[in-house]
Amino acid sequence: MLKKVPLQMLARSHKIKLAHNVALGQIEALCHSHICTDSCKSLISTFEPLDNVQIQSATFPPKPLGDNLIERIIKDWTQEFLPGSVEEAGCGVCGQLKHASELTPIKSVNGFLHVLSVPGITRLERRTASERIKEDDGPVLDKVCSKVCVECRRSLIQGKILRISLARGLWLGDIPPELQQLNFVERLLIQKIRTNCCFVKVSSGMRKMISHVIAFDSPVAKVYDTLPPPPEDLDEVLAIMFTGPCKPTEKDFQRTPMLIRRKYVYDALTWLKLNHPAYQELNISTANLNKYSEKTPPVSVEYKPSTSEGNRVPEGTSVHDNEPEIGTEDGEVPFVVHGITGERLQNETVESQKAKALAHLNSQGKFLAVGHSKDSSTIFKNPELYPSIFPWLFPYGLGGLGMNDIPRFSEKAHKKFLLNYHDKRFQTDITFPFVAFSHEQIKATTHNGFAMTELQSFPVIADRILGVDHTVLTNIINRLEQGEIVHPETEAEKTCFSIIQDLDHVGGGVKGSMTSKKYLRNELWSLISYLGAPSWYITFAPSDTTHPLCLYYAGSNEKFEPYLNIPDDERTRQVIRNPVSGAKFFDFMVRMFIKHILGVDSDHDGVFGKTSAYYGTVEQQGRLTLHLHLLLWIASAKSPQEIRDAILDPNSDFQKRIVEYLEKAHTGNFMTGNQEQVEEQLKFRSQSEGYTNPLYTLPSQPPQHLNSERCLASDLWWSNYKEEIDDIVSRTHIHTCKSTIGKDGKRKKNKDYYGCLDNKYGTCNARFPHQTVERTQVDQETGYLRMQKSEPWINTYNPMLTYLLRCNSDVTSLLSGTAIKAVVFYVSNYITKWSLNTHVIFDVIKSVLVRNSEMLGGNLSRQEKVRKLVTQMVNLLSVKMELGAPMICMYLLDNPDHYTSHKFKAFYWKNFVNEVQKHWDQSENESTPKQKVIILKKHNGVIALSQVYDYIYRPSHLEDMCLYDWIQLCERVKAPKKSQTKLTTEPVAEQYDANELFEAETTLSDSDLDDIESDTEAELQENEYLQCPKPLERADLPKNMFPFLAGHPLADSHVLKVASERQRLVPNFIGGVLPRADCGSREYYCCVMLTFFKPWRSGESLKDMDQSWDSTFENFEFFPRQKEVLKNFQVRYECLDARDDYNAQRKTMSGDTDNIHIPEYDDGLDCDILDVSADPLINGESGPLEKRRQEHMNEMKDMLTGMGWNETLHDRRLHIPAEFNPETDRSAHSWRFK
Repeated sequence: MLKKVPLQMLARSHKIKLAHNVALGQIEALCHSHICTDSCKSLISTFEPLDNVQIQSATFPPKPLGDNLIERIIKDWTQEFLPGSVEEAGCGVCGQLKHASELTPIKSVNGFLHVLSVPGITRLERRTASERIKEDDGPVLDKVCSKVCVECRRSLIQGKILRISLARGLWLGDIPPELQQLNFVERLLIQKIRTNCCFVKVSSGMRKMISHVIAFDSPVAKVYDTLPPPPEDLDEVLAIMFTGPCKPTEKDFQRTPMLIRRKYVYDALTWLKLNHPAYQELNISTANLNKYSEKTPPVSVEYKPSTSEGNRVPEGTSVHDNEPEIGTEDGEVPFVVHGITGERLQNETVESQKAKALAHLNSQGKFLAVGHSKDSSTIFKNPELYPSIFPWLFPYGLGGLGMNDIPRFSEKAHKKFLLNYHDKRFQTDITFPFVAFSHEQIKATTHNGFAMTELQSFPVIADRILGVDHTVLTNIINRLEQGEIVHPETEAEKTCFSIIQDLDHVGGGVKGSMTSKKYLRNELWSLISYLGAPSWYITFAPSDTTHPLCLYYAGSNEKFEPYLNIPDDERTRQVIRNPVSGAKFFDFMVRMFIKHILGVDSDHDGVFGKTSAYYGTVEQQGRLTLHLHLLLWIASAKSPQEIRDAILDPNSDFQKRIVEYLEKAHTGNFMTGNQEQVEEQLKFRSQSEGYTNPLYTLPSQPPQHLNSERCLASDLWWSNYKEEIDDIVSRTHIHTCKSTIGKDGKRKKNKDYYGCLDNKYGTCNARFPHQTVERTQVDQETGYLRMQKSEPWINTYNPMLTYLLRCNSDVTSLLSGTAIKAVVFYVSNYITKWSLNTHVIFDVIKSVLVRNSEMLGGNLSRQEKVRKLVTQMVNLLSVKMELGAPMICMYLLDNPDHYTSHKFKAFYWKNFVNEVQKHWDQSENESTPKQKVIILKKHNGVIALSQVYDYIYRPSHLEDMCLYDWIQLCERVKAPKKSQTKLTTEPVAEQYDANELFEAETTLSDSDLDDIESDTEAELQENEYLQCPKPLERADLPKNMFPFLAGHPLADSHVLKVASERQRLVPNFIGGVLPRADCGSREYYCCVMLTFFKPWRSGESLKDMDQSWDSTFENFEFFPRQKEVLKNFQVRYECLDARDDYNAQRKTMSGDTDNIHIPEYDDGLDCDILDVSADPLINGESGPLEKRRQEHMNEMKDMLTGMGWNETLHDRRLHIPAEFNPETDRSAHSWRFK
């Protein structure tokens, strides 16, 4: 007998019409009475889910990468880059760039365009002052576009205006020639509101020239009624420096956008006065205009001679980049914009401003990045702001942020809309992305700063910040700058280190902030705890200036031409001019890598086997381009220890299979010979006619096989495939060691960057040259595989990955090695590192405290002082995070800063452990940390709600579900309205967001309730406050929703939603690292693990009174998956221990180390999002901090014993009167408030 769903499928296959809610018996009757025709299908398959069916899992190691899979992946990859797959054009209705396949001619909806006739949206151009101001009477369209997208077309046919369209107040108008032809400096002269001042460094090498721009955010936006400003005003906001082997000539100046053409400026201001509302009352000063020379820059030019081999800027050269010069030889000089800084300049002289900017460019620190102005009042609710700052982008003063009537259309969404505008005006503007991103960060920090003051813990934070010892802080900075590793010991030092975590309350929602990196690190280690150690470490950096797709995104041509014969100068100029193209291109390449190389959502396995998980983070290189660091998990992969045991097993062929797999997955050799032979062949081929640099082309598709055997065309393709890989590797992978430190320990003259040899060990940071191995060897004692490698100056790579990406890439196996756990630790932390050294963070804290000394002594409230200090600290730290134009555009486009296969759920695990422990150690209740709860208003009362309640009062249906499974599968949601009881008369004032990583919840104890006053205090009665709502009925809920048990504060309005197994989330452990199994308190470890894996409703149910946590843990039968997770929890500690051993090995350089690139870095603090707790034991013994703590405890114990505190207490309950009658009769709640 078929069930309803299969029977419905059978009926539909026979064209039997069924009503929506037809019953099973009716379907059976209709099928029995049906007479088949020729159109009926004779056979149909139906499937029924079966329980306890064993599905064959992936084998390990996977099968070696074969030629058939290589050809298939390359074929699929090349299909993604066909013109029809990547071309995009503008929609005339919404103005957005859309995929060409989504567009149809706009004439197909001519009969529906009347819907777009909305008054007050457009404006016609005026050429004279006598013309009246008019708007276009027709439909609101961008008439440059001749097509309409699918969404807009569907909406028009329905007689509606799409929510996000030009007719909704987003119309901008075409940019007139008068504004299009302005250069960088000329635009400064026509700004009605100037918010930044710029330092321009023009670097000239022997052949090439490039400009670097730093835009300082002005403390107060300067508004002009007369334009252009006098030259002395421009001198305050613009500084130019020219560096090179010789002084700049007039020809050099003509190549830079630094010369002013007076006629162009006058024409632009005249046009704006006629057409831009903000310029109607403008006075155009010809006297000021005539003061500007047309042959020299408008401000004085500083010249700094340079005799170095190129025009590289500090920190701008990657490990594998050996090109001494960047930029262009002819034509306009490209701009590389390094950012907007939040340094305060109102008291700085022009010379001081120049010195600061030059110091940032030439110092050993990173480039300046986006920051914030002191006064942010003008950026809030100011629709005229952007049209006045960027009149060349908003020529008619329309379409600015806040000028539309679109509901739920945030400024963030509006900025993304502008960057996707079809004519790419916002993409190619030098400073628009920085200003837009700067304002977004200002608003985030301001909002978070006010939210921080509402935290229950704010008084403690305020005490720390206002009470910091400046002498101790300075001492810590000096010690860190000298390379010392500082562990806080005194209370004053601990206070300084605690402030860094206090900043997380404000920095949590700020994109690109130090706190956002902590989020990523915490997620990554949580994923390792969930799945175990990763199998592969992959990094690659798509080459934006050479790849045809990035050049297409950067240009204005709608047709994609993969094989462009564009000079190198023009390639560089196009990509640098449009940083959005780099962000879009990078995101596209990463998604193609995940889909085809890793085989995610594809019908084939990945290059490295069946992908189980991946986690990749986006980072910015010295020259501001984006690259990816990714950890990869392979399905059914064994742990390094299990692999070691299997390799050493003499009765297994595992050793042979793992070697075959690894040799096919990555290599450290060239494909057709050694380095010398490959370079000689490349030199010969590059001189032949028709040769093209493979970096400038797309991969070619393998020929179609007529049968299973290769043909001549296939053999030729494979030969070209290998030669092309060698060509790419020789251009992008070969490393050259550099040092800029002389024998005297000082930096060599004219060397303003660090080389890879400039470290305390004197060895290459990238660990070159690598040891060569003639053939793969197995260490019979350790099980370590030394893979065959003949090239000492290249890292291991995957040939097909190099062929497809056509850029530098590294592929490192994490499956075998003597130091593999150390590598896992380094890599996991490295890919989520932030770019600031610890001493820089403390220096920022100190500088903010010092420069605000006057404010601290002022009349502001204590709360406002701390809010301002913390906000400034977060702003300045964000400034120093080296965010360049491509990464800023990545954030503005809402592209991810990390790519992962899994979703995460915040798990405040200590709350649950504290709930368990309070039943067993009542004497320590006073010192138990307060539970994190959220305060809700309900039924005219106040309730404190914790995530712990959701588990304790879970439905009886989930009685046997342990906490670890519950956190992955269950979520409290609001019940459907029809299911809620009539008792619920008010909505919940605030809903708990389980995905918040910080204190979205407030700390609340019983005594805190005394300070909470309800709006209806007089009506609030004790029974209302303590009354437990009635749970909902199960029959009224959907299948995946269950009611809470009686006692849950929200039982009458919320339910527990249970996800399917496929929708499991990864628990993201918040609140500190989990306890170790081999060190520390064994009882505490066992208590925590039983809390996670043994179902409970109260702590009493986890163990018997006469049992210890250890014995209960040993007797509990864990499921196989739970045992696996318990092992995974310890991976972090095993990696940490291995790192210490590996560091000692590297210092002495004794023994044989793996040929694995381990980056060297100091990213500030290796800490979790919240406090990292205990002092770990060293070699099974207590560390120094733990020893001191034990000594203090013993001293206190002796003192208390001497005072008689451990003697038996008298029973003082006898002195309590049996009855007490107060003078006035009050409710319990009234007594509290009294």
